[in-house]
Amino acid sequence: MMPRGQAIEPPHQPALIFSPEGNVTYSTISVGIDLGTTNSSVAVNNNGTIEIVKKPGGLEYTPSVFGFDKAKNKVVGQRAYESLYSDKSETGVKNFRPEVKRIMGTPEKFYFERTGVEMSAEEISSEILKSLVQDILRKYQKFDTTAAVITIPAAFSILQCEATKRAGNLAGFKHVVLLQGNCSRSRHAASVKGFPARVRRMASRAPMARRRAVSITERMSA
Repeated sequence: MMPRGQAIEPPHQPALIFSPEGNVTYSTISVGIDLGTTNSSVAVNNNGTIEIVKKPGGLEYTPSVFGFDKAKNKVVGQRAYESLYSDKSETGVKNFRPEVKRIMGTPEKFYFERTGVEMSAEEISSEILKSLVQDILRKYQKFDTTAAVITIPAAFSILQCEATKRAGNLAGFKHVVLLQGNCSRSRHAASVKGFPARVRRMASRAPMARRRAVSITERMSA
Protein backbone atom coordinates (compact mmCIF):
# COMPACT_ATOMS: atom_id res chain seq x y z
CA MET A 1 0.00 0.00 0.00
CA MET A 2 1.22 3.48 -0.81
CA PRO A 3 1.37 6.21 1.81
CA ARG A 4 -0.94 9.15 1.51
CA GLY A 5 0.36 11.93 -0.69
CA GLN A 6 1.96 9.65 -3.28
CA ALA A 7 0.41 9.74 -6.74
CA ILE A 8 -1.64 6.67 -7.57
CA GLU A 9 -3.64 5.45 -10.50
CA PRO A 10 -7.04 4.05 -9.50
CA PRO A 11 -7.95 0.63 -10.89
CA HIS A 12 -11.17 0.02 -12.77
CA GLN A 13 -11.43 3.63 -13.96
CA PRO A 14 -14.74 3.06 -15.85
CA ALA A 15 -16.47 2.27 -12.56
CA LEU A 16 -15.82 5.77 -11.23
CA ILE A 17 -18.53 8.41 -11.51
CA PHE A 18 -18.06 12.08 -10.62
CA SER A 19 -14.27 11.76 -10.60
CA PRO A 20 -12.07 14.08 -8.51
CA GLU A 21 -11.91 17.64 -9.76
CA GLY A 22 -10.02 20.82 -9.03
CA ASN A 23 -7.09 20.34 -6.67
CA VAL A 24 -8.36 16.98 -5.45
CA THR A 25 -6.57 13.86 -6.70
CA TYR A 26 -6.99 10.19 -5.91
CA SER A 27 -3.96 10.37 -3.62
CA THR A 28 -5.65 13.01 -1.45
CA ILE A 29 -8.83 10.98 -0.85
CA SER A 30 -8.44 8.90 2.29
CA VAL A 31 -12.06 8.13 3.20
CA GLY A 32 -14.02 5.20 1.73
CA ILE A 33 -17.70 4.75 2.58
CA ASP A 34 -20.16 1.97 1.92
CA LEU A 35 -23.47 3.82 2.18
CA GLY A 36 -25.60 0.72 2.41
CA THR A 37 -29.33 0.15 2.31
CA THR A 38 -29.34 -1.55 5.70
CA ASN A 39 -25.89 -0.84 7.15
CA SER A 40 -23.13 1.64 6.39
CA SER A 41 -19.43 1.53 7.16
CA VAL A 42 -16.39 3.77 6.76
CA ALA A 43 -12.72 2.97 6.28
CA VAL A 44 -9.75 5.34 6.17
CA ASN A 45 -6.28 5.22 4.69
CA ASN A 46 -4.20 6.31 7.65
CA ASN A 47 -0.68 6.76 6.28
CA GLY A 48 -0.93 3.62 4.18
CA THR A 49 -2.83 1.52 6.71
CA ILE A 50 -6.43 0.73 5.80
CA GLU A 51 -8.68 0.47 8.82
CA ILE A 52 -12.36 0.34 9.62
CA VAL A 53 -13.43 3.16 11.91
CA LYS A 54 -15.48 1.74 14.76
CA LYS A 55 -18.41 3.25 16.61
CA PRO A 56 -17.91 4.24 20.28
CA GLY A 57 -19.43 0.92 21.35
CA GLY A 58 -17.08 -1.08 19.14
CA LEU A 59 -19.41 -1.78 16.20
CA GLU A 60 -17.71 -1.72 12.80
CA TYR A 61 -20.87 -0.61 11.01
CA THR A 62 -23.74 1.83 11.43
CA PRO A 63 -27.33 0.72 10.82
CA SER A 64 -28.68 2.98 8.07
CA VAL A 65 -31.54 4.26 10.21
CA PHE A 66 -32.34 7.87 11.10
CA GLY A 67 -35.02 9.51 13.21
CA PHE A 68 -35.94 11.75 16.11
CA ASP A 69 -36.17 10.71 19.76
CA LYS A 70 -38.79 11.89 22.27
CA ALA A 71 -36.76 15.04 22.94
CA LYS A 72 -36.82 15.73 19.18
CA ASN A 73 -33.07 15.17 18.89
CA LYS A 74 -31.63 13.57 15.77
CA VAL A 75 -30.72 9.91 16.25
CA VAL A 76 -28.63 7.86 13.84
CA GLY A 77 -27.49 4.26 13.72
CA GLN A 78 -27.87 1.68 16.47
CA ARG A 79 -30.05 3.82 18.76
CA ALA A 80 -32.37 4.67 15.89
CA TYR A 81 -32.43 1.01 14.83
CA GLU A 82 -33.35 -0.16 18.33
CA SER A 83 -36.01 2.54 18.70
CA LEU A 84 -37.57 1.62 15.37
CA TYR A 85 -37.94 -2.08 16.16
CA SER A 86 -38.42 -2.08 19.93
CA ASP A 87 -41.50 0.15 19.82
CA LYS A 88 -44.48 -2.12 19.19
CA SER A 89 -46.77 0.82 18.36
CA GLU A 90 -46.67 2.94 15.23
CA THR A 91 -44.54 5.53 17.02
CA GLY A 92 -41.30 3.99 15.80
CA VAL A 93 -42.49 3.76 12.22
CA LYS A 94 -43.60 7.39 12.23
CA ASN A 95 -40.38 8.76 13.69
CA PHE A 96 -37.58 6.57 12.35
CA ARG A 97 -36.72 5.74 8.75
CA PRO A 98 -34.64 2.77 7.52
CA GLU A 99 -33.51 1.78 4.04
CA VAL A 100 -33.84 5.23 2.44
CA LYS A 101 -31.41 4.19 -0.27
CA ARG A 102 -34.35 2.46 -1.95
CA ILE A 103 -35.96 5.83 -2.73
CA MET A 104 -32.77 7.75 -3.47
CA GLY A 105 -33.21 10.05 -6.45
CA THR A 106 -37.00 10.21 -6.16
CA PRO A 107 -39.15 13.17 -5.01
CA GLU A 108 -40.56 11.07 -2.17
CA LYS A 109 -40.14 12.53 1.31
CA PHE A 110 -40.58 11.02 4.75
CA TYR A 111 -42.63 12.85 7.38
CA PHE A 112 -41.36 12.68 10.98
CA GLU A 113 -44.35 13.01 13.28
CA ARG A 114 -42.49 14.24 16.36
CA THR A 115 -40.92 17.23 14.64
CA GLY A 116 -43.29 17.85 11.76
CA VAL A 117 -40.28 17.78 9.45
CA GLU A 118 -40.22 16.28 5.97
CA MET A 119 -36.91 14.96 4.67
CA SER A 120 -35.80 13.49 1.37
CA ALA A 121 -33.71 10.34 1.03
CA GLU A 122 -30.59 12.37 0.32
CA GLU A 123 -31.15 14.54 3.40
CA ILE A 124 -31.57 11.46 5.59
CA SER A 125 -28.55 9.82 3.98
CA SER A 126 -26.50 12.93 4.73
CA GLU A 127 -27.24 12.46 8.44
CA ILE A 128 -25.92 8.90 8.26
CA LEU A 129 -22.80 10.16 6.47
CA LYS A 130 -22.33 12.87 9.11
CA SER A 131 -22.38 10.17 11.77
CA LEU A 132 -19.60 8.31 9.96
CA VAL A 133 -17.54 11.50 9.70
CA GLN A 134 -17.99 12.07 13.44
CA ASP A 135 -16.63 8.57 14.06
CA ILE A 136 -13.51 9.44 12.06
CA LEU A 137 -12.93 12.75 13.84
CA ARG A 138 -13.57 11.18 17.22
CA LYS A 139 -10.52 8.99 16.67
CA TYR A 140 -8.43 11.26 14.44
CA GLN A 141 -9.28 14.86 15.23
CA LYS A 142 -7.32 16.38 12.34
CA PHE A 143 -8.08 13.76 9.70
CA ASP A 144 -8.85 15.17 6.25
CA THR A 145 -12.54 14.56 5.60
CA THR A 146 -13.01 17.05 2.78
CA ALA A 147 -13.28 14.29 0.16
CA ALA A 148 -14.65 10.76 0.09
CA VAL A 149 -15.34 7.81 -2.17
CA ILE A 150 -18.88 6.47 -1.75
CA THR A 151 -20.14 3.21 -3.26
CA ILE A 152 -23.27 3.00 -5.37
CA PRO A 153 -24.98 -0.02 -6.95
CA ALA A 154 -24.09 -0.62 -10.58
CA ALA A 155 -27.79 -0.30 -11.44
CA PHE A 156 -28.13 3.23 -10.04
CA SER A 157 -29.57 5.77 -12.48
CA ILE A 158 -28.07 9.21 -13.08
CA LEU A 159 -30.70 10.72 -10.78
CA GLN A 160 -29.77 8.29 -8.01
CA CYS A 161 -26.06 9.01 -8.53
CA GLU A 162 -26.63 12.75 -8.37
CA ALA A 163 -28.74 12.37 -5.22
CA THR A 164 -25.97 10.35 -3.56
CA LYS A 165 -23.43 13.02 -4.46
CA ARG A 166 -25.68 15.71 -3.00
CA ALA A 167 -26.02 13.67 0.19
CA GLY A 168 -22.23 13.63 0.45
CA ASN A 169 -22.07 17.38 -0.07
CA LEU A 170 -24.78 17.95 2.56
CA ALA A 171 -22.71 15.85 4.97
CA GLY A 172 -19.77 18.22 4.53
CA PHE A 173 -17.72 16.53 1.83
CA LYS A 174 -16.55 19.15 -0.67
CA HIS A 175 -15.62 16.45 -3.16
CA VAL A 176 -17.46 13.16 -3.68
CA VAL A 177 -16.34 10.33 -5.96
CA LEU A 178 -18.91 7.62 -6.63
CA LEU A 179 -17.66 4.09 -7.16
CA GLN A 180 -19.92 1.50 -8.73
CA GLY A 181 -19.80 -1.65 -6.64
CA ASN A 182 -20.64 -5.24 -7.36
CA CYS A 183 -24.23 -5.73 -6.27
CA SER A 184 -23.70 -9.41 -5.41
CA ARG A 185 -23.86 -9.98 -1.65
CA SER A 186 -22.25 -12.57 0.53
CA ARG A 187 -24.99 -13.37 2.98
CA HIS A 188 -24.33 -14.74 6.42
CA ALA A 189 -26.90 -16.62 8.46
CA ALA A 190 -28.13 -14.24 11.12
CA SER A 191 -28.02 -15.51 14.67
CA VAL A 192 -30.59 -12.98 15.82
CA LYS A 193 -33.77 -14.78 16.89
CA GLY A 194 -37.14 -13.47 17.89
CA PHE A 195 -36.98 -10.39 15.67
CA PRO A 196 -38.78 -9.49 12.43
CA ALA A 197 -37.31 -10.69 9.13
CA ARG A 198 -36.12 -7.16 8.31
CA VAL A 199 -34.08 -7.09 11.54
CA ARG A 200 -32.43 -10.42 10.67
CA ARG A 201 -31.61 -9.12 7.18
CA MET A 202 -29.97 -6.02 8.63
CA ALA A 203 -27.92 -8.11 11.05
CA SER A 204 -26.81 -10.50 8.31
CA ARG A 205 -25.62 -7.71 6.01
CA ALA A 206 -23.40 -5.95 8.54
CA PRO A 207 -20.22 -7.90 7.62
CA MET A 208 -20.70 -6.91 3.97
CA ALA A 209 -20.69 -3.21 4.85
CA ARG A 210 -17.35 -3.65 6.62
CA ARG A 211 -15.76 -5.47 3.69
CA ARG A 212 -16.99 -2.97 1.14
CA ALA A 213 -15.64 0.03 3.05
CA VAL A 214 -12.21 -1.60 3.29
CA SER A 215 -12.30 -2.64 -0.36
CA ILE A 216 -13.11 0.90 -1.52
CA THR A 217 -10.23 2.43 0.41
CA GLU A 218 -7.78 -0.26 -0.70
CA ARG A 219 -8.71 0.26 -4.34
CA MET A 220 -8.01 3.98 -4.08
CA SER A 221 -4.64 3.40 -2.41
CA ALA A 222 -3.41 0.31 -4.26
